Amino acid sequence: MEQIWYDIGRCFHPIHSHSLPQSANDPKLQEQPVPVTAHFAAKMASRVAQIVQYAQRLLRRSPSSAGARAPTLNHVALAVPSLPAASAFYRDVLGLDVSAPQPLPAHGVTVSFVSAGGTNIELLEPLGDSSPIANFLNTRPAGGMHHLCVDVDDLSTAIAALGKHGIRTLAEPKIGSHGKLIVFLHPSDAFGSLIELQQR
Repeated sequence: MEQIWYDIGRCFHPIHSHSLPQSANDPKLQEQPVPVTAHFAAKMASRVAQIVQYAQRLLRRSPSSAGARAPTLNHVALAVPSLPAASAFYRDVLGLDVSAPQPLPAHGVTVSFVSAGGTNIELLEPLGDSSPIANFLNTRPAGGMHHLCVDVDDLSTAIAALGKHGIRTLAEPKIGSHGKLIVFLHPSDAFGSLIELQQR
């Protein structure tokens, strides 16, 4: 189990595990973001695919998951300080389709989705003073990856399977911004990466 999560951390972070951020106050989170280039984007997409493959293998270990569809990547969520600027970058520079902005006051965000082949990129801009994305941007003013969202057939089954391996959730399941049941895994159990599970 430890090896799988070590490998997940190595897939996502191109550095050794001992230098990964250990908490939200870790000075490593203050480092400058990596410049976005075509090579970096391709490398990141490859790492995200590897993370999903490891999650699939882990969840398949549960006897109760027999016959269920494999977990799949739904989206990668990026926190951005300016939704119009970020949308213009993905639309006009990278040539991708970007949805119209959608305010979600109950979740403290305004979102747009970027269609990226078989998955989506979710752009998150803070909405309101209590927005969790505002807190995120306080430590990362340029923005950055906020979380990965993985679809599962049955959320309670997935939580139980992960719980057997000591993987915690941040809170009880709730209805997310897309009207589906979601839960977030504790970043400390996923090498600093925030992972959202969403019931199909």
